[in-house]
Amino acid sequence: MALQDYLSVMALGLNDQQHGETAKLSSADPHMLAAYCFDLTRKQHYLYMALRLSEDERRRFKYNGKVIASADTLAEAIYDDTQFVESAAGQRRQELGSEWNSAADWEARAYALQEVIIRQWRAIQADHRELFAVHGQPTPTYTPAPSHGERSSQ
Repeated sequence: MALQDYLSVMALGLNDQQHGETAKLSSADPHMLAAYCFDLTRKQHYLYMALRLSEDERRRFKYNGKVIASADTLAEAIYDDTQFVESAAGQRRQELGSEWNSAADWEARAYALQEVIIRQWRAIQADHRELFAVHGQPTPTYTPAPSHGERSSQ
C-alpha cells in the first residue's frame, strides 16, 4: 500500500490545530509555545506511523497497546491522543472553575502533549530496535538530551 492511500487519515492529525482561531503573538506564554512544539512533534510521529503501515505482521508498528496496521487504526490512535489532550484541558478547566484562564489551559495542554510525544517516542524506539533485529543489524544507541538543569560538557 502506498502513502497516498492514507493521506485522508493523516489529514485528521495534521488538521488538529490548537486554538487555531486566536492570535498568538500577543501572549508569549511558555506553555503555549511548548504546546505548539509538542503538537508539531506529535504530528511528525503520526507521519512516521503512516509510513510504517505494513501488510507484513512481523513489521507492524505498535503504539499505545495497539497495532497500527491500517488507516482505521491510525485514525483511532490520532483520535485517542487528541481526546487525551482535550480531556486533560477539560479536567483542568473544571478544577479551576472561575479561576480558569488561557494560561492554565495551555499549561494543561503542554503537559498532556508532552506525555503523548514521550509515549510515541518510546514506541518509535521499540520499533527501531525491532526493525534492526529483523534485518540482523546491531541496534544503534540513543543518547538522550540532557535533563533540565544539566549541561552538556563541551
